[in-house]
Amino acid sequence: MAHLKAQETHHDDDERKKWKLYLVRQLYKRGYERDDIINWSLAFLFVVTASAVQKAQKRLKPLLRTPISSAFIVAYPKMWAC
Repeated sequence: MAHLKAQETHHDDDERKKWKLYLVRQLYKRGYERDDIINWSLAFLFVVTASAVQKAQKRLKPLLRTPISSAFIVAYPKMWAC
């Protein structure tokens, strides 16, 4: 549900905030505690961020064949490790 609402409200920050608050309220109603919700949110954020970074790396690697971009890869190897 969270992913679908994120896609649905991609360009509407107010609507996205409304749905996030709704989701958190529903979790509280179902007995989850604050720490559980925070831990779940952080874990979800980490997974989504890691996935986005991997997708960006795959899209950008073919473009990174110039000497300047190669120097950047050498300077920041961890950023481009898949």
